[in-house]
Amino acid sequence: MSVLFVLFILVPIAELFLIIKVGAYLGIFSTLAILILDSFIGAWLVKRQGLSLIRRAKVRMSAGEMPGDELVTGLAVLVAGALMLTPGFLTDAIGMALLISPIRSVLIKFVKQKFEGRLGGTINIHENRPTSPNNFDSGLNQFDQTGDE
Repeated sequence: MSVLFVLFILVPIAELFLIIKVGAYLGIFSTLAILILDSFIGAWLVKRQGLSLIRRAKVRMSAGEMPGDELVTGLAVLVAGALMLTPGFLTDAIGMALLISPIRSVLIKFVKQKFEGRLGGTINIHENRPTSPNNFDSGLNQFDQTGDE
């Protein structure tokens, strides 16, 4: 069974089922209020965590480091935001779980291992640090110490 089939067919059916069941139990207005409130709370949490990630990435970049972890975490927060804005209890629960840092870390580790298995190697995020002008290898430098060609 294809993953896309599950995502585009079964998840909306499950969402509709849950919305109807909760609506039958709580009433239509309470159910809609919960879904709307949940979307607003999710958007606020995603914005807060996203801005925090941007600040951390800027700090790492200003220190000359590649913000690899922040980029991967930012992608997870972006997916969480998309799930939180999608109406439904199932997608909201998954999105909320992605916003909890320990759960997100475990999921990122799992996805990373899954891709490593498919690629047949390891996934490394290298930190590139800028090299100072005085730190060039003399064999690669076209100028000698005096600055003449």
